[in-house]
Amino acid sequence: MTVKHITNIIEKFAPLSLQIKNDNCGLLVGYENANVSGIIITLDVTLDTINEAIREGCNLIISHHPFIFNGLTEINHDTVRGKMIYEAIKHNINIYSAHTNVDACKGGLNDHLASLFGLKNVKPYTECEIGRVGTLAKPITLADLAVIAKNNFDEEVKIIGDPQKEIKTLVVSGGSCPDDTMLYKALYIHKADCIITSDIRHHASLWVRESGFSAVIASHFATEISFCEIIKQLLQKEFQNKNSQTNKSQDQTKTLNIIISKTQKAPQLNVK
Repeated sequence: MTVKHITNIIEKFAPLSLQIKNDNCGLLVGYENANVSGIIITLDVTLDTINEAIREGCNLIISHHPFIFNGLTEINHDTVRGKMIYEAIKHNINIYSAHTNVDACKGGLNDHLASLFGLKNVKPYTECEIGRVGTLAKPITLADLAVIAKNNFDEEVKIIGDPQKEIKTLVVSGGSCPDDTMLYKALYIHKADCIITSDIRHHASLWVRESGFSAVIASHFATEISFCEIIKQLLQKEFQNKNSQTNKSQDQTKTLNIIISKTQKAPQLNVK
């Protein structure tokens, strides 16, 4: 099975056409006709991830965040990004990113978040379909919603707004908070009570509070780490379907190792 076979599965699920402007999804390093020996799935590509792939005998890394994003002017082993590219090429490791296309697609990251909070009548809140808006089964307070979020994300969360405010209509947006225009659309136009997201800037936080809305803020890592399980389950399901159709006991997809990276961790840590 080649890199192209794997990326076709992902792009059927999350077409590249869904990525937002200036994103950089797709095969960033490698050769699409290379045979895949194993797969590492990770939120971010780091030197630890590449070394993990080498140790595990996996020559395909699938990440959520593109590690080549802005203009690349050099591949210098003395720089962090240059060393990652150098080591990946040296060890024949292919690196593929599925970012905002997985945020936006049906059954993708934000649909998962909506399901996690039990939202009903779920729909995209923007034209690019990145986030979701829906209604809770019954109204709860912001304080109670924060407790649910804390349990769902397994970490401490922050809130903006009155803890006793009643929440009925909820927006979920994994990763960085939408820009000011999208935040306005998400809360004001859809008449939402609250948004669950991460990385809300100071002035956007003030706008949320002063406008009478509310927010639950988790880490970027926590709101998007489910990407790994989404992609693993997608690939396993496709491989199972392929095996049932071919009925070959030695089919490569039966033995292809798919690993969620054990080295990934949030870059920011809470100090108690």
